Amino acid sequence: MYKKETSHQYGDVIRYPKLYLWVGIAGLIFTGVMSLPLPIFTNDTLEWWGYMLLFAFWLLGAGIIMAYMNWFMIIEKDHFIYRSIFRKTYKVFYSDVIDCTIKENDVIIKTKDRKFDVDRNLPGVRELGQRLRSQTRKNSK
Repeated sequence: MYKKETSHQYGDVIRYPKLYLWVGIAGLIFTGVMSLPLPIFTNDTLEWWGYMLLFAFWLLGAGIIMAYMNWFMIIEKDHFIYRSIFRKTYKVFYSDVIDCTIKENDVIIKTKDRKFDVDRNLPGVRELGQRLRSQTRKNSK
C-alpha cells in the first residue's frame, strides 16, 4: 500500500498513497447516493441534523481527496519543501529545525516559526525523522 516515490525531479517525495483518493471518492459517492432519495422517502420527517450529518460525511470525503491531491514533502540534501493541504508551501532548511520528535503515529518537526506534523507511516518519513534528529543534535551542540 505504501510505496516510496523517488522519481521526482527534485528529490525524494513523501505523499499519501493512492488509496486515500479512492476512499475519498467512495465517501463522496456514498453520501451523494444516500442523500438523493431522502427528500422523497422521508416525507419531510428528517430533521435538520440528519442533513447536516450527511453533509459532514461529504466534507470528510472531500477533505481526504484534498489531502491526497495537495499535501506532499520533497526531501533534498540541505532542506525539505512542505506543502500543506491548503497548498501553502514552506521551504525549511535542516539547520532551521529546532526539534524533531518521533511519536507513535507522527513526526513533529519544530522550527522557530512553525510546527509541521507528518504521518509516521508514510514511506520515507522515518528516514527524514532520523536525519532531522541527527541534524538537531548537531545544531544544539
